[in-house]
Amino acid sequence: MAIRSALMFFCAACLAAQVPDGAFRQPVAEEPGSGEWNVQVGAMALGLPRYPGSGDYRALPLPVFSAEWKGRIFLGSSRVAVGLGGGVHALKTEHWTWDLGLGIGEARRESRADVLAGMGDRGASLWAGTGLKFHTGGFHSELSVAAGLKDEAGMKGTFSVGYGAPLGGRWLGDLSLHAAAAD
Repeated sequence: MAIRSALMFFCAACLAAQVPDGAFRQPVAEEPGSGEWNVQVGAMALGLPRYPGSGDYRALPLPVFSAEWKGRIFLGSSRVAVGLGGGVHALKTEHWTWDLGLGIGEARRESRADVLAGMGDRGASLWAGTGLKFHTGGFHSELSVAAGLKDEAGMKGTFSVGYGAPLGGRWLGDLSLHAAAAD
């Protein structure tokens, strides 16, 4: 089993809004999680290998979407795979969150790199995983482990640490350092 590690830097800007009765509006001064829905949208640029194990990197712009219902069930940008996912907060306190979830990872096209030519395209992968997150003030740290459920997708683990702060109005800036290991 070969294990590869990669450090990825990215900066994300998010626009946060509460969603009562299906209509977007600016958040009001109330306790986090006091509404039924909490929705965040934004964008990020992610640097990752052209294919697993590659020394060539590509920049991938990604939309960021996250919806949470009653602080318990989440849907959107997956905590266990690059892509869409959902799950449940098994434990949620002021500083700690433990998640269990499923995610759909991106497909791999052989046209992405010359070395993949003739290997055929690989469909999207399904992942099951868990993650533990700690946050206080603007500081946040996260550890997650996920296992691929089809096509011998393998396992992966990620660790991140970062700091986020308001940029003004409803904008939030975040600078994070991520490390990933996968087989």
